[in-house]
Amino acid sequence: MINSLRIENFRCFKDLARINIITGDNAAGKSTILEAIFIACNPHLQAIRMLNGSRIPPLPILQKDNFFSLVERYFNDPYSRIVFEVDKKNSDSSEKWKVEMIILRRLSELSTPSSIPPFQEPCLEFKITENNKPEKKPEKILIGFTDNNLVQQHGPFKEILPNKFFFSNSIQIPSESAGILSSLIEKKEESVLLDAFKKVYPEIEDILILVPADFPNGAVFFKIKDPDIIIPSTLYSSGTHKSFTILLAAADPRLKQQGIILVDEIENGIHWSRMQSFWRLLDDVTTKTQIQVFATTHSYECLESFVDIMKKPVEFTIIHAKKDPKTNEFSASVIPGEFAESAIKSRLEIR
Repeated sequence: MINSLRIENFRCFKDLARINIITGDNAAGKSTILEAIFIACNPHLQAIRMLNGSRIPPLPILQKDNFFSLVERYFNDPYSRIVFEVDKKNSDSSEKWKVEMIILRRLSELSTPSSIPPFQEPCLEFKITENNKPEKKPEKILIGFTDNNLVQQHGPFKEILPNKFFFSNSIQIPSESAGILSSLIEKKEESVLLDAFKKVYPEIEDILILVPADFPNGAVFFKIKDPDIIIPSTLYSSGTHKSFTILLAAADPRLKQQGIILVDEIENGIHWSRMQSFWRLLDDVTTKTQIQVFATTHSYECLESFVDIMKKPVEFTIIHAKKDPKTNEFSASVIPGEFAESAIKSRLEIR
């Protein structure tokens, strides 16, 4: 689990828990925290593509000017580097690493120019350093254009966390849910999750994986009691689909004890009356798999539902993001579970 995180020009988050809820005003940096964690654990081209798709209208990313225009949006100062430092604690060990994200304006800035393809200027570099292994040379990932083709070049690089799920406000791709559910069925681990979910949503009689013509890669379908229909989860209800997709990701067999789930505006689309049941299911699943959750919210109903079901305050924290209106500087503070629980039940303003 990630125990602490530092983003350059952002405060350090220490003593993070299994479930971490991020609060704060609009433009206080809540989504930025999720994106920083995702890039720090996933430093390559795929992460940039995915985050761009969730934030802004799609552009032809394969064109050099468009690509670097998108990348520069992540930098407060595009002539400085972005730095992420992460401390990941396992049951019996600790791993620390630093990820630097740099736009190289001149290829002469590269330390090993002879070992790379003939990149055009500029190019993007990720530099990954394992802080607890000072004798090991930093690993580098280079992204740029050669003959107008977008290329990623790097040596052997082990991903820091093997599996990550990032949920933006948009509905997730149905085939990904179908693949996870198929894995659970194959391992005979699906019944507990499906039975619990159907208790929360009693109108759903069954949950199926089908491969119709309009979903050639397969999708999750709900069998509804009244009216008697079978419908893709995405078409039945965006909130129900979102709940099920997040729970499926948390139950993914690949995620056990080494994964992370990031959810932007977790309450969006989920009715307040279902929120407590949703949190209970997510808590049960993540307790079993021991994966970590970071989620943003603006909703007091969401926070109250959450603390009502948490058995151990030590297993969650509130991260409160703030922006100083006078200086435009961002900061964030971690509120441990026992203090967060008291504040929420006392209706103190921590949104």
